[in-house]
Amino acid sequence: MTVISEAEVALCKRVEARAREYVRTYVPSRELEPAAGIRVDPAYCTAVASAYHAMAHEPSNPAIRAEFSAFKAETQLQYEYILEAGINVLPWQSGKRTGGRYASTIELRQKVARSSTIYVYLTDHGYGPEEIRQLNGSNHPMLEFSDYLVHGVQLRYNDLYRVVHDVFGHMMYDYDLGLEGEIGALFVHMQMYSTVARRALFAESLAQVCCYHFGGEPDPAEGEPASRQGGNRAAAQAAMSTSAPTHAEVYPRHRFPAQKAGLFPIDLVDGCERLRAGGAARLPV
Repeated sequence: MTVISEAEVALCKRVEARAREYVRTYVPSRELEPAAGIRVDPAYCTAVASAYHAMAHEPSNPAIRAEFSAFKAETQLQYEYILEAGINVLPWQSGKRTGGRYASTIELRQKVARSSTIYVYLTDHGYGPEEIRQLNGSNHPMLEFSDYLVHGVQLRYNDLYRVVHDVFGHMMYDYDLGLEGEIGALFVHMQMYSTVARRALFAESLAQVCCYHFGGEPDPAEGEPASRQGGNRAAAQAAMSTSAPTHAEVYPRHRFPAQKAGLFPIDLVDGCERLRAGGAARLPV
């Protein structure tokens, strides 16, 4: 059993207070609360992964630009609320800083509580398959630069999102970095984003996690991933089991998918309520 220090409790309360203030100010129709009764629905998650792979990358589409413009603006506001909570943000750079890529939410919370600093793994150091990033990644809305310059590094909007996702999605209510934790993080974060930004949020978070667990893109040199060879059941069991082997052991060929900006099917976004054990329709409006 993990003992949570007073500093960690104080940190999470301070973050939650800022999150509640944000909700009151920008989405007053919402009530911020942790997600309870999370369950994994393999059929739904597989459908989400398939839809993401089928989705066209259309960053110049005006409707897509509007959704991502809202998503970027709201992400930057949330980032500012994190700074106002007394948390510093520093870029993690391979070979220069250690401790920036967190192995668990516990490690994240402990280190931020001790140092009041969160390290962000920079987008430029990892953003989907390298060949896709080189070909068309530069016109993805989340790769645009924000106004924030930190230690000589101009943060991209995707860097800002990584920070707010870790703080408000995972650390605030202690959702781990596994599949169920990502579902919980999505439910919480959906309460903080507008309806306009919801689809972009979903595509940038749970849709890509579903691809990793239930339908990762194959490496051209390695062929089809296990999930396309009937491995979905193993993926679901591994994701739900606390004693399961590591992802690297179960999915040696799985990767996160190519980053795309598209119109994700809204029925699947709304259908995420299937991931609540109670199944109640509680999506924010």
